[in-house]
Amino acid sequence: MGNASKATLARPVKVAVNIGDCFSDFAAWLVVTIFIISTIVGMAFVLVNTNHDIKNLKKEILRIERDNSDLDKQLQYRLAELERQKNSKKIIILAERLGLRPARGQQVEHLRVVQSVNQRVDKEYLTMVQ
Repeated sequence: MGNASKATLARPVKVAVNIGDCFSDFAAWLVVTIFIISTIVGMAFVLVNTNHDIKNLKKEILRIERDNSDLDKQLQYRLAELERQKNSKKIIILAERLGLRPARGQQVEHLRVVQSVNQRVDKEYLTMVQ
């Protein structure tokens, strides 16, 4: 039994803590923490930047749709004007075939109206003179 009692009683072990080990563990923890935080901040920056780009693209889409709408209106107006010109040309050609002399352009119509108004004034003046 004497041997058994010696085996159970152990000598106290010296516990040595090396400051270098603590510092390297702290540095490793700090590096990992900084890496995780920088990853989160980087992802947030990418998300915000992507949202900003999406908003800018939506604004650009709206501007292009407005421009497209304006161009469609101009195209419809010009197509209608072209159709009117084609119809006017057909009417003029038909009138010339019938032996009539149709007016060409708005200025001639305007002159006709002015001449007819002036003729009325001249006729009234002539009747007053007589």
